[in-house]
Amino acid sequence: MRAILALLSAVFAGSALADPQISLKATFEEGAVRVQAHVAAKTAFKGRAKLTLERSGASGLSKSSQGSEIGLDPNGQAPVATVRVSFAPGDSLTANAELMNANGDVIAVTTLALD
Repeated sequence: MRAILALLSAVFAGSALADPQISLKATFEEGAVRVQAHVAAKTAFKGRAKLTLERSGASGLSKSSQGSEIGLDPNGQAPVATVRVSFAPGDSLTANAELMNANGDVIAVTTLALD
């Protein structure tokens, strides 16, 4: 099974318990990996999320990105982006998720690396 090399969860400006939070989840499927970015907020939140993936392996390098506008009620949560890419033995993948407030300031970042 592929090993998770690094999981740097929720690096926030300020406290690691900041609100809102963005997280990443990887799910392995037949010949592929699906990465989902998820946002949770204790207070109402409006902003934008962006998920960027870079996969490299024998078949070359591929990059994908997806973004979405977010509007959460208090204690809300939602998947904000999902990307599925092929993934074979020997491939590596880095996923980065950014959460931006309504002014466009990056307020949370998380990274997931798979080998």
